[in-house]
Amino acid sequence: MKKVKLAKLLSILLSALLIVSFVAGCSSKDSGTSGDTSSGTTKETGSSDSGSSTSSSSSGEKEKVVLWYLWTGAEGEVVDSIAEDFNAQSDKYVVEPLSVPDMQKVMVAISSGEGPDITDDFSSNVAPYASKGIVEPLYDYIAKSNYDISDFAEASFETCKWNGKIYALPIAANTDALFYNKTLLAEAGYTEPPKTMEELMEMSIATTKTNPDGSIDVLGFPMFPSNSTDAFIIAWGGGWLNGTEMNADNPANLEALKYIIQYREKFGVDNVSAFQTAGKAHDPADPFFKGKQVFRISGAWLPTMIEKTFNVDIDYGICEIPYPADHPELKGRTLINSSTFYIPSTAKNKDGAWEFMAYICGPEGQKKFSVGLGNIPTLKSLMNEDLYSKMPGSEFFGPYTINKNAVPNMSIPQGTEYSTIVNEEVELALNLKKSPEDAIKSIVERSKDLF
Repeated sequence: MKKVKLAKLLSILLSALLIVSFVAGCSSKDSGTSGDTSSGTTKETGSSDSGSSTSSSSSGEKEKVVLWYLWTGAEGEVVDSIAEDFNAQSDKYVVEPLSVPDMQKVMVAISSGEGPDITDDFSSNVAPYASKGIVEPLYDYIAKSNYDISDFAEASFETCKWNGKIYALPIAANTDALFYNKTLLAEAGYTEPPKTMEELMEMSIATTKTNPDGSIDVLGFPMFPSNSTDAFIIAWGGGWLNGTEMNADNPANLEALKYIIQYREKFGVDNVSAFQTAGKAHDPADPFFKGKQVFRISGAWLPTMIEKTFNVDIDYGICEIPYPADHPELKGRTLINSSTFYIPSTAKNKDGAWEFMAYICGPEGQKKFSVGLGNIPTLKSLMNEDLYSKMPGSEFFGPYTINKNAVPNMSIPQGTEYSTIVNEEVELALNLKKSPEDAIKSIVERSKDLF
């Protein structure tokens, strides 16, 4: 699973909060000295010795490149090993990696000029960071080094742009698919997973098992660990954004909301909520692992957790999120987010940071990263039988992330405010405290000043 980061929304919220500290920190520096310090600090603070790139090159020593990353544990060890591989083949640079799983600490350090030369984040933060000057644009580095960007999957690469400029490189593609328990489906008489939304609802109702008091014993519809609203809206042909423009009033969004609410109305909002709050995701007691959930919307990390992390004995399958029966052209429509690396605008060794970014996001680094972390690569050339044989589920997720209906999830500077409005109104609709029509109207009205 992607790092020891917070959920995507929390990531966005943190970025907006920390932008203030970045602006304040940069404005407090003398205009001619940003990025310079008079003395080095320890690795614990994450900063590098001042002038490392110039002094080391004159003495023949390798120039230091400070890498911070948000992974920990075994996943962090994979990143460390990639840095070691880079150092062994580089005559000019030596990367010093450090796990810093605290987004606030990273941002505060960058704002003060004491942060890393290169670090990682979600693509949802590209626009918020770029619009405030927190991240370095990459076009000149790409052009100068003749770096081949044609191998990147189009949807993943697009998530790294803002205002037409490239600000990061994607290292992993994150998207959702439909997981299903073959045994539970077979018990209900189904031999194939659903292809359409209508089939999914029929199967979900037929396979749901309730207790005498109405509480849910086996959850049929994919509403754990979340309601998966965005995944359904995208599969329905909608989306809260159209590129970087507001798209809340897209008719498909309303249809998807009404569809999800059907199941909650049939089995009771309180009963569904009780199942959601009682379950523990990504744990040996996870309801999908225990045969208490028929359908699950999740990402490429779940097969690795099932087959390697927890060694779960479950007969499961993976398929595309279904499409509405009257819109077969939407088959395979899915939203692509990316895990990225970027160079902070206050980095001391930007050239060295670019060299390492080009390596870790290139074929050698990305292959080791993908296999080690169970993430889908963003390079099309890596999506082959050699990779698929090493990563559970990748034979499905690889082609799925580059299918013609894969949609890049573009970020916007005002993403925090917009996401808050959308989440609040959708929650009211799902809990039957507001009609889906009124919820959509409220999103449009409350958001109009943002755009």
